Amino acid sequence: MELQAGVGELGMLDDRLLGPGWGGDISDDEVVFIRQELLKDKQLAYRWGFIPSHSTRPADAIRRVAMGGDPERRSANVPLARPGMLTLWSYAGIDAPPSAKISL
Repeated sequence: MELQAGVGELGMLDDRLLGPGWGGDISDDEVVFIRQELLKDKQLAYRWGFIPSHSTRPADAIRRVAMGGDPERRSANVPLARPGMLTLWSYAGIDAPPSAKISL
């Protein structure tokens, strides 16, 4: 996989960081890089468990999803990205059926 350039002083950061659960314990620079990508890409934000139309991507939420997220199951990422938000689907540990997912 190729490296993707971060913005400004971030230098080169691995684009695998954009996969939920891949990054583990990430640095402040990596949080900035991931936040910028989540703000630019609504589908990525959705996969990470964020509400795509909202512009907030808290550092602590990014760290939780980077550490314990699941690249295959968005339902595992929602409670990590939004700890106060417990959906029926995430509570049951399953992904929402296609009819319940938002379209981007």
